[in-house]
Amino acid sequence: MRNPTKYNYRSHVLWALLAWGSLAGYSDSDAGEPIWFEAEHAQWATFDDIYLAAGLSSGKGLHFSTDSEARLGEYTARYEIEVPVGGTYELWGRRHLYYHDEGNIPLITHMKRYVELIWRVDDGPWQGTDSNADPTGLEGPYPTSIGHLGYTRTGTREMAGKTIGWYRDGELDLSPGPHVLEISLVLRQETVTPLFEPRLNRYYGVLDAFVIADSTFEPGGRTRPVSAIKGIADIQSVRLDSTEIRILATATGDTIPNLIGINGFSLSKVDSGYTEQIQALRPELWRVSHLYNKAKVTRNTDGELVFDWTELDREIDAIRALGIEPMMCISYTPEFLSSMPSDTPRGAGTGDPGLYPPSDYDVWEEVVYRTVAHYNVERGLNIRYWSVWNEPNNIFLNVWHIWEWTRYLPFSAFIDDIKKSVQYLSIYESAVRGAVKADPSIQVGGPTVLCDGDVEDFTGSVGRWVQMLRWWCDWRELPLDFVAVHFYAGPPDSQAPEDYGDLIRRVRHWATRADGSVPEVIIDEWNAWSMEGGHDNATEYNAIWTLESLGAMFEAGARHSVYYANAEYLSLLESDFRTPRPVYHAFKMFSELDGQRLISESDAPDTRVIATRADRRLTILIWRFGTVHREADVVISELPSDIEVQYRSYLVDEGHSNFQLGQAQSGLYMSDEGKVVTTSAGELELRVRLPRTSAVLVDLLLD
Repeated sequence: MRNPTKYNYRSHVLWALLAWGSLAGYSDSDAGEPIWFEAEHAQWATFDDIYLAAGLSSGKGLHFSTDSEARLGEYTARYEIEVPVGGTYELWGRRHLYYHDEGNIPLITHMKRYVELIWRVDDGPWQGTDSNADPTGLEGPYPTSIGHLGYTRTGTREMAGKTIGWYRDGELDLSPGPHVLEISLVLRQETVTPLFEPRLNRYYGVLDAFVIADSTFEPGGRTRPVSAIKGIADIQSVRLDSTEIRILATATGDTIPNLIGINGFSLSKVDSGYTEQIQALRPELWRVSHLYNKAKVTRNTDGELVFDWTELDREIDAIRALGIEPMMCISYTPEFLSSMPSDTPRGAGTGDPGLYPPSDYDVWEEVVYRTVAHYNVERGLNIRYWSVWNEPNNIFLNVWHIWEWTRYLPFSAFIDDIKKSVQYLSIYESAVRGAVKADPSIQVGGPTVLCDGDVEDFTGSVGRWVQMLRWWCDWRELPLDFVAVHFYAGPPDSQAPEDYGDLIRRVRHWATRADGSVPEVIIDEWNAWSMEGGHDNATEYNAIWTLESLGAMFEAGARHSVYYANAEYLSLLESDFRTPRPVYHAFKMFSELDGQRLISESDAPDTRVIATRADRRLTILIWRFGTVHREADVVISELPSDIEVQYRSYLVDEGHSNFQLGQAQSGLYMSDEGKVVTTSAGELELRVRLPRTSAVLVDLLLD
């Protein structure tokens, strides 16, 4: 960010062309060498983002994802290529595109449609590519080849969602010198839309690389041949796009909620360096999972309940010492109270006594009563949030079979779901009655279920569980103060950050009580890491995904969320428990938003902004995906006239605040600082650089 002078595009374009010429390398190359260029190195592209995956040739690819057929034709990319020797060439592209071919009864079930790449050279006619052809140069099964594309198919049915490969796109007659290749997308359908249309995915895919070569070239995997010419340079340091962001400094709205909560590991078992890093994020909630894995509950020979609070007390005290509020998860069943059949072999899952319903619900109610009484009455901690169980629609609630062989009967899974539902309602009712008897002021909730759906509906069974619990609470006159759900990121083609906001709105609708009251909705487990193996929570892509998700929850009216940060690949910090990952910096930026929200708007649909004001401090958080770099003119109105404003800006992108570039780059990077003076009309304009896939925090202090 600099004092607002107009950007000199001409000089930077000249610099870029010189860099391109120096990097192209064609002057010393033989005529027969293939010309290789990365798809994400387009001089211009309107795709959604640059996606990161280990199976791509440079670790990156040009990615798109949309549920709109009309949107496909708007995805374009332009490549300026230098051809050393004229002649007839073949164009090859390495990619993975949506391909749907299911059902086998014409007009009834069979649907075949797919996304196809089209291309042209030097404004010539558009040419299509046969996406029905089998790709070549395949390299490994899913997820090692690409990672996140788990719900589409490339080529034949047997290769569904497993591979990324090379396609021969056609012939080109090229003269020596510069040429322009443009690519776009179309949707093909080869069948009549059936009466019973099968489920359809979003239209999506990733373009990895292109090669222009003679007919002797045989493409392999993702590795560029040593002899290949680097056909173009990545000149996207030239800012090819601009936008304007407007902020009203005195037009305030709602107070910004604290959406930062943490779940997943024991604070009492890490050192002070780690806890200081976490404390800097100012989390409001810390979810304590599985209370009775920490508090030991037994029964003595006289039949009396015996509690050992040592480990759980230590955990609660460590959380509160950081100024964070515990969020208690009432689970699982103490072993002495488990209904697990005695002949069941011990072990994880079905062999874990804690994952079975209580054998006596009166005793279960007493256990919960004593727990809440210990913390909120005896110790006076006034812990507010108490949720009942953890993911009962997952493997964490087991039900027994009347006879072992009945598990193999048709519909046994459906019957098990019914039994789980009935058991959970009893678990919830007894737990809630015990909890509110100990402290009527607490907030109780459930069902703490996991979104277990697919690309047609990511929520899966959540709607049924939430509506079932709401109906039961209405009928039995039970409190349901909040509804907790879990939702983990999937591929950007099956789940998107906006789904977090959609989930909150849908759950709020499902949970609305008979009297019209609406429980709070808390996503108390979520993470930017893809469970399908696409991204590992350690890149700038994950950081922007995190901000997009937080923004979606914020716009949906969420007051709390809890981020799951347990194992190393889910962590906010690197394995040394010191080095911040980009996702940590995203949370740190969000945590700086304070006070009243300001009215703000961006004229670019891919650029998000939230601005706040607390007394004389203004904080502006801007983030975006995108495929080209951008500059934003940030115009702040309704400030006092002729006053000095101090500013600092911080940047997270692929080259900054990114531990993967080395320890020196792991901290939050301050990209600019200085002083400016408002105009006589009380306006302030700042020029902010917004790289593709980046977040910028601007902190202003009014003197």
